[in-house]
Amino acid sequence: MPSAVIALASMLALMSPGGSMPGPPPNLRVDPALERVVARMWRTSPVFRAQCARIADEPTLFVAVWYDERALHGRRRAVTTFVRHARRLVSAQVRLSRGHDPVELLAHELEHIVEQLDGVDLSVAVLRGDQVRRARDGSFETRRAIEAGLRVQREVRHGRGSLASADPAPDVAATHSQQRLPPLRPR
Repeated sequence: MPSAVIALASMLALMSPGGSMPGPPPNLRVDPALERVVARMWRTSPVFRAQCARIADEPTLFVAVWYDERALHGRRRAVTTFVRHARRLVSAQVRLSRGHDPVELLAHELEHIVEQLDGVDLSVAVLRGDQVRRARDGSFETRRAIEAGLRVQREVRHGRGSLASADPAPDVAATHSQQRLPPLRPR
């Protein structure tokens, strides 16, 4: 069975009524100022729960999320720094700026983490014109992360996909598909 199908099946098993995770995984730590936001995201967003399930599948990965305006330069609203050991992702530090929607920012940055776990080679994707853009500072932006952030934002705003009401399967499958999206607009 292809690894994508196995990953999707494990996410669905974790989120099914009989096998639900009680909340975000223990290897995802958030700033106390973000705990209520993350709890709301967990309750209302199947896409966010799928991102959490993917992170939970990597118990040697540690993800830390906090507010830190000092680390953000220029027009950046968020940044994620990755640490690898022996080519394996072991840590991701997500820093968010205040004054922007933390739901959209966090889901966007978590999708960048999931992209790395999925083995997306951003440098190659830029060369192929595959929905990835490289900024002047060397950082990358992906259509996939933009769409994930906006989708979680919509789910949280509208309360659709709450744990009590929805089967998350369509959202999980759509979020982690490799479908082609409209091109990124240059900034």
